[in-house]
Amino acid sequence: MAMRDMGLKVALICNTGSTPGVTQRVFLDRVGLLKFFDAVTFSDEEQLSKPAKQIFDRTLDRIGSTAEAAIHVGDHHRNDVDGAKRAGLRAIWLRRGDSLPEIEPDAEIERLGQAIGVVRRLLA
Repeated sequence: MAMRDMGLKVALICNTGSTPGVTQRVFLDRVGLLKFFDAVTFSDEEQLSKPAKQIFDRTLDRIGSTAEAAIHVGDHHRNDVDGAKRAGLRAIWLRRGDSLPEIEPDAEIERLGQAIGVVRRLLA
């Protein structure tokens, strides 16, 4: 994973909806993705969901980071962009649809594969 190759920690924050975190974790493990995350945070397990600042804070604590040093990538304008920015993180918006975030993201991408280049630029 390119982010980890850069010496960065990678975490997942997921609003679980009707599929609980335990099921999501099993699925991620079965498809071989769980091993790429240094921390996973699921809203049902935390009794918090994005855009709450506390769910970002708890995840940052798990990876030993600060909001100022972190970059959040997400596709939901309110939960991901507005939530991350209000929590003090930089935000990359994986743009889906026409809804605009209330708070301007630090960058926008159209495909997840573009995130690594934007992260490099934001860290430079």
